Amino acid sequence: MAPKGINELENPTNFCAHSNRSPEEALNVQRNRGAGCAVLAGVVDGMQAPYINNVRNGNLPYIRNNSTAKYFWDIRPQVQLSCGTPLICRNNILGLDENASCEEPVIRDFGAEVQACNAEDNVCAEASNAGDEHILDCSGANLLGMQAACNLEFGKATDAQRRGVLLNRVKVVRVSDDKDDGRCTADGTRIKDGQRLVLPWLLEIYEGAGGRPNVIRYACKEHDKNGGDCHVNVRHYCEPLGPVQ
Repeated sequence: MAPKGINELENPTNFCAHSNRSPEEALNVQRNRGAGCAVLAGVVDGMQAPYINNVRNGNLPYIRNNSTAKYFWDIRPQVQLSCGTPLICRNNILGLDENASCEEPVIRDFGAEVQACNAEDNVCAEASNAGDEHILDCSGANLLGMQAACNLEFGKATDAQRRGVLLNRVKVVRVSDDKDDGRCTADGTRIKDGQRLVLPWLLEIYEGAGGRPNVIRYACKEHDKNGGDCHVNVRHYCEPLGPVQ
């Protein structure tokens, strides 16, 4: 389900179906608020899906009217999220925002390969079929992006493997010996192998204005006769808390 506010901006007919407004009133709401902008490749606004592959259901990265996007992502020389030239949406026209500035995202890593399995906020299980789970956040700041690498057999998901995961994806870097015995979860996104996009409107936990998801539940589980092993190596990109606008 889309976070509250998305449908009413993009599709007034759909918005009307979920409210008591007439189609004419819904269109007036859209006109008063202004039209949003589809963003360019590499631009992200909050925990949006990066624009690299076709996104199912026709949903593309989107900036609301009068919103500014400051952050961009690239895959060379490695996947990263960083500051770029701020862009502002003015009624369906995307242009430069000369009044905005940007600070580099604050990086929060959870479950680095050197950490003990029972370290705080480490999604890790050793010889336990119950698996493990943690809810991870940005300490009150907006979550701009994430990467998660999952090992569903013996051992850890390494930092290098996590660095190779595309932005806002969860990827199984080692499958359970019996694939059906292991799974890795990033809120509503559950996988046994391969990788999947973590779409913001599929997240189960929301905090912040406009339904922005600033916390994510990560979990892993693997079953074995001697107890399962699994580990999730996570990176969060967090918006700095400060005076920068």
